Amino acid sequence: MEAMHPVIHVAISILIGLAVNIHHKYRYTIIVSVAFLVNGIIDVDYIFYMRGIFTHRYFSSGIVMLYIPLLILLVAHIYERERNKSILTRISLLVLLVSASHLVLDTFSPDDVVYLYYPFSMAEYHLDQALIPYVTLMFIIAVFVVNRLEFYLYRNNEGKERTKLHVKVAFILKDYSERFDMIRRSLDKGRGKKP
Repeated sequence: MEAMHPVIHVAISILIGLAVNIHHKYRYTIIVSVAFLVNGIIDVDYIFYMRGIFTHRYFSSGIVMLYIPLLILLVAHIYERERNKSILTRISLLVLLVSASHLVLDTFSPDDVVYLYYPFSMAEYHLDQALIPYVTLMFIIAVFVVNRLEFYLYRNNEGKERTKLHVKVAFILKDYSERFDMIRRSLDKGRGKKP
């Protein structure tokens, strides 16, 4: 069983981190650290497997790549909820995305095995490589949503500016909305209505 090269995992994780764009003065240190630490922890079982210490790649499982990062996110959010801080929650969101990207990449790799429901089931999961464009699109959407969520958390806590969570699909729509409002006002003015 040959694992996907760690450089690929780290490079994609760094790209994800740059797209999420954590608001912090040490953002690049955080992004690179998360990329190396998360992928290093997930792939350390490969070393144990190759040395015969492990019989399976136990860290290539849903518990390490999804459930533990979700638990870390929940704990960080509960801890910071009343403290007007959100940096741990925002880093936890990045950890979740990076570990989920590792899971997705491993399920597409024909040589890697993912145990999604370990320790309850040793069923091995693979995704058909024909699904790569669709999963890539879904992951890009997930990164965009996390980017908006990160900005919302930062602005409402460290930024001290309370806003509602909304996602703008495109900034172009704002221009069109303003143009339609101007046209409506000019039409109303032409009909004798007050704006």
